[in-house]
Amino acid sequence: CFVLAVLLLQNINLQARLSRLLHTMRRESASEQLRHGERERLFSAVVESSNDAIITQALDGTITGWNPAAERLFGYTSIEAVGEHIDLIAPPDRLAELRDILARISQGEAIAHHETRRKTSDGRILDVSISVSPLRSISGKIIGASKIARDITESRKIQAALNQEIEERERIFETSQDLILVTDTKGCLLYTSPSPRDRQK
Repeated sequence: CFVLAVLLLQNINLQARLSRLLHTMRRESASEQLRHGERERLFSAVVESSNDAIITQALDGTITGWNPAAERLFGYTSIEAVGEHIDLIAPPDRLAELRDILARISQGEAIAHHETRRKTSDGRILDVSISVSPLRSISGKIIGASKIARDITESRKIQAALNQEIEERERIFETSQDLILVTDTKGCLLYTSPSPRDRQK
């Protein structure tokens, strides 16, 4: 009977320790879930407030995520875009490029700063720079792609205008009947236009 009492007492102590251990584990698990949830909310806030269009898609090209910047850039709301194929924003001459990008992503390749063209909901064609990365599951399997797109249409227009201005100045410099001298800030001669006599030779 004494042995039974000792065993019963040990059993009660063991159950109490097990109960405390389970309580501690539940508390740690809840704390980890809270940290994970906070991390997810922070990540979501970054995506939602980004000035760059961020799009996620499955490997078959189905759009799974579409942030507010993507709405502003392409003109489709998230409700309109999610569930559609990524072809939605591709001009006809870029469809093969989309398939090539998805094939490369499915092999684990990341694509950085690829300049291409995309189409808005009203049919305008935009010059964009895109970076695409594979999305992986917890086990490491590639399950989709994350794409960041930035509109470079205006910078392309500015660069084209600048190039045109440079070409025009070079043409004037080369064909002018007048003598043109180019100096630095100290007055040292850098270039002279060819003389009409030199051009006739």
